[in-house]
Amino acid sequence: MKQKCILVTNGNSSVTTLKYNINPRDYLVGVDKGAIVLLTNHYSLSLAIGDFDSVTQKEFKLIKQKAKELIAFKKEKDYTDTELALHTVIEKGYRDIVILGAIGTRLDHTLVNILLLEKYQKHGVQITIIDNNNEIEIINNKKVINKNKLYKYTSFLSLTDYSIISLVGFKYPLKNKKISRGQTLCLSNELKNRQGMIEVKRGRILMVKSKD
Repeated sequence: MKQKCILVTNGNSSVTTLKYNINPRDYLVGVDKGAIVLLTNHYSLSLAIGDFDSVTQKEFKLIKQKAKELIAFKKEKDYTDTELALHTVIEKGYRDIVILGAIGTRLDHTLVNILLLEKYQKHGVQITIIDNNNEIEIINNKKVINKNKLYKYTSFLSLTDYSIISLVGFKYPLKNKKISRGQTLCLSNELKNRQGMIEVKRGRILMVKSKD
């Protein structure tokens, strides 16, 4: 499937974040009030999904008018709106998914959204979380990392008991280095060149690109 799937939630998803990460040809999903975020910024709405407890009746009416597809759930449920949205788009065949705004003031929601990356990556689904200051994804093999002027720092955290990684093209290179879970050695690294590379030879790494 050529389209990329973009999920917009009600976290930190500014107009700037939307502008740099959305293509009109993308499959655009508004999760709960994320549907209003898309509509008010003049984007189409391929799917609106959630319990919509964060929108007004007027906003919900607009969502029903504009969404090409609407899936509404009861407020009392066993999954978050974001996970229900992921379930739905994965069933539709999407394996490359970007979530905008999944980091907010609710720490519990932020943590579980990051853990969802790990949960679904184990099943062959690559999910990236992007907010106003960070880009987060999981890596378990070799990946070329392009320099992005939006992000000064790149950090690597082991999600498994330990990981073995090599870093090329970074200010602090590594070769077959064992990184334990909870170790802070690989925080705030920086790309020296236009491109760098990480190779994960064992384990699973959470990569976080940050502005400051």
